[in-house]
Amino acid sequence: MPYRNRLRDLREDHDWTQKQLAEKLYMQVTQYRRYETGEWAIPLELACTLADLFGVSLDYFAGRTLYDGAISAATITDPEKDLLTKYRRLSRTNRIRLDERLDALLDICSRNRTRRLRENGAAVRCFGSDLIRLSLQGKACYLKLRQKV
Repeated sequence: MPYRNRLRDLREDHDWTQKQLAEKLYMQVTQYRRYETGEWAIPLELACTLADLFGVSLDYFAGRTLYDGAISAATITDPEKDLLTKYRRLSRTNRIRLDERLDALLDICSRNRTRRLRENGAAVRCFGSDLIRLSLQGKACYLKLRQKV
């Protein structure tokens, strides 16, 4: 049950204890704990409630995607459209390279978020000749790319 880690991470991201979340869901702490540890499967109705409570999609909650929001034409910003245009201009090989780097960065972001690092510049990771710096502000992660000097 891959969602149990996601459930714990989301709860911790909101700085809620198991007891606090159980109260929000109108259930006993022991019942909630069984869901979070994977002892019991989460019913679809409860999964929908949890996804709404945390403001994420069901796919994200279930561990089927790393992106925690829904994508639609209305939610895509101009800089995101620009990135998509640039991505489409890349060769197949470069798209694969970019996908690998993004997966690695998202993995770092996920690990750092669960560790609750609070300061900017919390993690630095090198990929070839590019230095990619990952910083955290609150719950959101952002990336800064620096060119090699």
